[in-house]
Amino acid sequence: MTTAKLLNSQPAALPKTLLNIEGMRCAGCVAAVEKHLLATPGVVSASVNLLTATAVVEHQPELAQIDLTQRLTDKGFPSRLRDLQEVVIPSKTADSQPINQLLIALGLLALSIAGHIGQSTTLPHHQQGNTLASVWWHLSLATIALLGPGRFILVDGWQSLRNGHPNMHSLVGMGVSTAYLTSILALIFPQLMWECFFDEPVMLVGAMLLGRSLEAYARKAAAKDFDRLLALQPPTAHLLVGDQSIEVPVSQLQVGDWIKVLPGETVPADGHIRQGSSGIDESLLTGESQPVARQVGDTVTAGTNNHTAALDITVDRVGAETLLSRMVEVIANAQTRKVPLQQLADAVAGYFAYIVMGLAFLTVSGWYVASHWLAIDMPLLTSLKMGIAVLAIACPCALGLATPTAILVGTGIGAQRGLLIKGGDVLEKLRTIKTVVFDKTGTLTIGKPQVTKVQLFLTESEVWPLAAMAASGTNHPVAKAILAYANHLGYSAEQAIDSETVPGLGTVARSVSGHKVLLGSALWLQEQGVAVIEAEDPSARKGEGKPDYQALTPSPALKEGWGEGLAMHSSLVYISIDSQLAGVIGLVDPLRSDAADTVHSLQQQGLEVVLLTGDRSSVAHQIAAELGITRVFADIRPTQKAEIITELQKTGPVAMVGDGLNDAPALAVADVGMAIGDGTGVAIDTADVVLMVDKLTGVQTAIDLGKATGRKIRQNLFWAVVYNCLGIPVAAGLFYPWHITLDPAAAGACMAMSSVSVVLNSIGLRWTFREKS
Repeated sequence: MTTAKLLNSQPAALPKTLLNIEGMRCAGCVAAVEKHLLATPGVVSASVNLLTATAVVEHQPELAQIDLTQRLTDKGFPSRLRDLQEVVIPSKTADSQPINQLLIALGLLALSIAGHIGQSTTLPHHQQGNTLASVWWHLSLATIALLGPGRFILVDGWQSLRNGHPNMHSLVGMGVSTAYLTSILALIFPQLMWECFFDEPVMLVGAMLLGRSLEAYARKAAAKDFDRLLALQPPTAHLLVGDQSIEVPVSQLQVGDWIKVLPGETVPADGHIRQGSSGIDESLLTGESQPVARQVGDTVTAGTNNHTAALDITVDRVGAETLLSRMVEVIANAQTRKVPLQQLADAVAGYFAYIVMGLAFLTVSGWYVASHWLAIDMPLLTSLKMGIAVLAIACPCALGLATPTAILVGTGIGAQRGLLIKGGDVLEKLRTIKTVVFDKTGTLTIGKPQVTKVQLFLTESEVWPLAAMAASGTNHPVAKAILAYANHLGYSAEQAIDSETVPGLGTVARSVSGHKVLLGSALWLQEQGVAVIEAEDPSARKGEGKPDYQALTPSPALKEGWGEGLAMHSSLVYISIDSQLAGVIGLVDPLRSDAADTVHSLQQQGLEVVLLTGDRSSVAHQIAAELGITRVFADIRPTQKAEIITELQKTGPVAMVGDGLNDAPALAVADVGMAIGDGTGVAIDTADVVLMVDKLTGVQTAIDLGKATGRKIRQNLFWAVVYNCLGIPVAAGLFYPWHITLDPAAAGACMAMSSVSVVLNSIGLRWTFREKS
């Protein structure tokens, strides 16, 4: 069965729809939106993110997308489908005019505080000599505040309450409305001897607006790394038409177009260089600080910066297909993948508003009764103020923002350092990893093997054209090396009728001349009925009465970049023609320069490091000995790799590091699959973490980032829970006997600052990693 047939036999994935959702104010709204989506017939799963105001909905194919948007819009959450070309910008999901809002908030607070100072009595005729202290001034200011900037809070809070999902605005709206109406009663009926506290709703609205403004700025700071990726895409490109260069929008570029990129400009699309050579700055995509030399035939990526010379480029990928767009999409989608703690927080937040309203009612009724026992003046007014304080201080926002902000910052830091992390759940799993398993070829080694020894049992003209034919049917590094060597000898690949690759074992092809060619491991050829003369090492054939291997001098390209202590390890590939052994090819692939340091660093943290490879046992153990790895699995097929990963998981979570080509089963089974490479094709599709930089140090960085992000998430949730667990009892008057109380204005200020503190704590993750870099 061919690979294509295998893929076709897989069950089709359910379609996913991305939605932009307005009207979500707190974690309670998240729970409400998810509840409404899951109640829609045909919806299988839904994941909603408060920070990015988006939802990813998995549903049956027959479900019309319009049903999803219409259902949410009817429930008070205006929604629309998100265009595949559109990118969510988290920092812009916050309030659209934070500067104006901030000025209004500061103005309300300043006027309220100015009037509050000097206010000495509850009766209006005692305040007529002081305008700012006058109750009429406070009445006017409160009315303007509620009908002006506070109107949105009241309307949104009422609509949410009417639709059955009360949110933060519902709680604050109830608080300010109660304070305002109570003060009106005190003004109309002075015989009640109640205090007019019109300043409380003004300060509550001001504190609410101030908190939202600061939160908007904090969210923007949290999304800084994400925004840097978005800013990499230039708006225009120089399209080459004949001898002329025409400036066109990037959206008009098509595959096959020729474009010119001048020094200092950003590459607008993925492609390959057709003319020129230059240094390309890829730092914002891969984290690599030094410009990379690129010349004719080399690939370049959208979003990278051309440094030294003009380049003519042939466009290979445009729009959503470029690496930059795929990175942005992966990071944006990562925000909707929730960690278990966030799911718990959202579930609690779904009932939070109801619980708070219940506590506020108990506070009012309880203190009204207790005030008579304690001989407190104006018992109804006192109990109302405490109930308002309970409504004002409760903050479901902190719960809703605790995890998303940390994940946004964490995935942004990862992107800045060349790590493409697919979700918050991946960061959470990285925190718990106990074992790190490495593949060999292309992972611990550089992945560019070259032929160094050859033994042929037929003539070169009989073997190399057919070997090149078989090698040309796969993208494996070993096959590429064999094809390059055959071309170097002057042999072209014979035309193939069909070709099939067996991952991890080899490839089989049939030529137009009728020859069946197998290229792969000794074990695989033996299973196909080929008599194989096995050898542990090419040098082992010497003096054994068998033809000696033909030693070749490594090419200059192979020698370049070799550092002291780097070793080459011979891997053997066998070729058969029409079931007869035709030759054995020895290849070498040097270790990565950072392999030993990475392994040592992981072991220093108490992690077990394992080598898992399909190569020969002697080669695997030689590499393991040099790197200090004590646990080795060699001669392993791809399907067996997945079984070994499953066995290792019995002792704790496992991360698998591979090249994303032949490791797909193992990457899928591992708790965290990590692919090292250029971040294209299979790597992005199969791995949880893609190491965009071709360096193993990214493995350690990813694990460190997972641990640091996990700490921030727990700190945020701890603060959000403790804040409410302590703040609500204080506002409810439980500490009144010790003269510890909160008036509604102070409670509102605490509520506003709680969300800001959570976001600022998440931003602190960037400083942690700035110190490490």
